[in-house]
Amino acid sequence: MDELKPPTISFIKKEKISELLNYFTQEEADILRMRYGIGQPAMPIYKIAKVKNMSVTQTKLLIRDIEKKLIKQLRTSR
Repeated sequence: MDELKPPTISFIKKEKISELLNYFTQEEADILRMRYGIGQPAMPIYKIAKVKNMSVTQTKLLIRDIEKKLIKQLRTSR
């Protein structure tokens, strides 16, 4: 998968992620919404970087850390 393109995820997964957003800070939740298209169209990393006024590399690292936290929450919420 090209990491610069927004990921495609099923509606059920979007709903699950949406339920878990309250476990994240406001900034982390905003980034997840932008990345996965929750309540808005999904954005590629370079657009998120532009919106957040960060470099693409910083944005990739931030998204990676947030996604690790998301995966942990998804595993514990089963």
